[in-house]
Amino acid sequence: MSKKIIVFIIFFIAFFIDRLSKFIVSDTAFIPDGLSMGNNFISIVKVYNAGAAFGILQGWKSFLLLFSVVVMIALIIYVFKNCKKLTMGSAAGIGLILGGTLGNFYDRIVYGYVIDFLKPEFINFPVFNMADIFINLGVALIFIIMLYQSK
Repeated sequence: MSKKIIVFIIFFIAFFIDRLSKFIVSDTAFIPDGLSMGNNFISIVKVYNAGAAFGILQGWKSFLLLFSVVVMIALIIYVFKNCKKLTMGSAAGIGLILGGTLGNFYDRIVYGYVIDFLKPEFINFPVFNMADIFINLGVALIFIIMLYQSK
């Protein structure tokens, strides 16, 4: 299967999962605020984040939108120019980053903020969402592949 197809399949799956999770969490008929899961391992708490990761850059919506667009365009260009050099893992990583970036971009365009809802209870850590998980997994996957290939 073409690595471009892998990128875009994972991209659409990640975006769909992010949108679905935010829809479910936003609809209080499905999940109430403050739902604890796994013996207080993680809670679902709706937070509307007008900034970036960890709540930084509050009020910088235009910058964050532009940054998201630049990242998505750069990654898509990279995929088309370097498709033959991509590994399946790096294609998956790029797809995860694209899906997560589009998920948070969508929130900023439609709502003016990002919907976060996953709050770890075992550590003092900011609330995050599935898009954030996908972005971080994608970056980690690409980083691990780069380390592995450099040896």
